[in-house]
This record gives sequence, structure tokens and C-alpha cells, in this order.
Amino acid sequence: MTEKNPKRPNGGHLSAPDEGTANRPHIRRRRTRTETRRRLVEAAIKLIRENGADRLTTTRVTAKAGIVQSGFYLYFENIDECKRAAAEQVAADVRKFITDHRRRAGPESESDPETVYEHYEAMLRLFLYERQFAELLLRYRHDPSPLGEVLRELLSQLRQDLIDDLRKLVRRFAPDREDDRRLAIYADTVTGMVWALGEGMLEGRYDDPEPLARELTLASFALAKAAMENPPD
Repeated sequence: MTEKNPKRPNGGHLSAPDEGTANRPHIRRRRTRTETRRRLVEAAIKLIRENGADRLTTTRVTAKAGIVQSGFYLYFENIDECKRAAAEQVAADVRKFITDHRRRAGPESESDPETVYEHYEAMLRLFLYERQFAELLLRYRHDPSPLGEVLRELLSQLRQDLIDDLRKLVRRFAPDREDDRRLAIYADTVTGMVWALGEGMLEGRYDDPEPLARELTLASFALAKAAMENPPD
């Protein structure tokens, strides 16, 4: 994931209005409001990437977005609400990045060690490409604030992805074990490893995600093998 702004569904440009809507003032106003809010959110994302969330202010966001400061409150009640919107956008981008990666890998990729390795490596590189947001995730994932709620939802989705992958892998070789409740325990084990290793990268203990991804791959297959070979209690 790069520092570039994520592309919007239409390629990053507003669709040209057709003749039937171009002369309707309320539609133009709605589009202007949507565009202005988008600019504020993108400005907040850039500033968080540059300086961290703690230094985010309405003055800096509006200056970056190129609008008057008073206009900020037409879209957000306070700076915390803006932080939440920025986190939601980045979370959606991360989710899409991982989903697209999984889709490109193919329907049986969870049983291919090299593909699983590439998936883990891509996830770990997100800690470097989205460093400020990764630090935000680690800092606020247990916080009761709206920002913490967004980050916990992202973690929950990623955890469910891992449970689904483990279940598919077990299903291929041991169909009677695919509903084994231990898969959730194994998923939590691997998820904990991912965040621990990601945090190690942020703190400078590791600088290369490749060997970390290899170990995560070995751990995933070892846990899946344990689920297949050992019947549940």
C-alpha cells in the first residue's frame, strides 16, 4: 500500500453531470458538499500519515483541504469525528487491499504455502506503508471511543478472514473437522502473532517482513494440521 490517495470507484474523478441534473441547484449543492467532505477526510488522512493523529487540528485539516476553518463544522462536530472518518476510510482501503489480494490468489490459495506467505507478507508491509495508522490501531484498539470502535471492527473482520481460511484448509483434507471450535482459537493465535510482529516492525526490532511471513505461514499450517490430526474434545 502506498502513500498515494486510494482511487475512488470512478477512477478519482467526479462523474460529469448529465443534462437532466446539471441545472438542478440542489443536486449541485449535494455534490459540492460530498466533494468538500471528501477533501477534508483526505486532508486528515495525509496529516495523520505525516504527523500522527495527536497533532490533527481543525486548522491544519482545513488548511490542507483548502477551505475556511468555519466550514469544517458543516461536516464534523469536532476533530475526533474527523479522525473517525479518516480511520473508516483507511480501514476500508486496508480491507479492500486484503480482499483483492485474496481474490487474485484464487479459491484454493489457502492450501498453497507460497500464496499464504505472500498474503502474510502483504499484511506485514501494511505496518510500514501505513505506519501512523498501524500505530493508531495498536494504541486505540481497546479504547471505548468511536475511533476504537472502527479499529476493532477492522480487527474483527481480519480475524474472521483467517478463521475462514483455516476452515477451508481443514475442509479440503478433513471435512469432518471444519466446524472445530479450535479454529477460532488458532485464528486468535495467528492474529496475535501478526500484531506482535507488526508492532516489532514499528518499534524497529524487525526491518524485513519476509522472514516473519515465513514463520507465520509455518505456524498457520502447523495449527491447521493439529486441527486435522487431533479430534476435538
